[in-house]
Amino acid sequence: MNSEKKHTKNYQKIIETYIESKGTQKMWNYFLEITKKENFIEAIMEIRRKYKMPDNGFPNDDNCYKLPPDNLSGGNDCIENIRDEIVNKICKKYKLHYFDYSEVLINFVCYNDFFPIYELGACGLFRISDVILEKEEPFGELFQQGDDMAYPIAIKISPYASQRDLIDFVKNKSVWKEQIEFLQNKYRDKNIKIVR
Repeated sequence: MNSEKKHTKNYQKIIETYIESKGTQKMWNYFLEITKKENFIEAIMEIRRKYKMPDNGFPNDDNCYKLPPDNLSGGNDCIENIRDEIVNKICKKYKLHYFDYSEVLINFVCYNDFFPIYELGACGLFRISDVILEKEEPFGELFQQGDDMAYPIAIKISPYASQRDLIDFVKNKSVWKEQIEFLQNKYRDKNIKIVR
């Protein structure tokens, strides 16, 4: 097996681990609950009316989620405007990561269909990042704001720490109660319930 195929296979395995994690399942269930709320439905309908879309999104007979849809006037600029509205009207209100969920919601606005995105850490409760790389090549400001809102607490890990070291650290009741849970409570919005 050549190294590119091996890397792709490893990446697929890691993505599956994220998708099957309880944290991702909890966030996806929370998201689906949001989609039933009246103000969510009103925000979607308002965006569709503003951009002259059908009430139920564009038809998608061939299961092709092309962005922008052929029938959407304004093209890519219009999609970016829709993204801004989704972030401001939905993601910020419900504390959904701006980049991850705006991608999911753009497809819903355009095609009335949900499907989760499958990237590392997308739409979950955790994200692993290379802190040094992010400082050297910072992502866009909106992405960073989404990270700060969705993941305001970080555990920085030494390259020399073992899995056992990390587990022992997190399992320590004092660390969990007085540092991690303390910070979670600091940033938790009492109106946001993610329980399943």
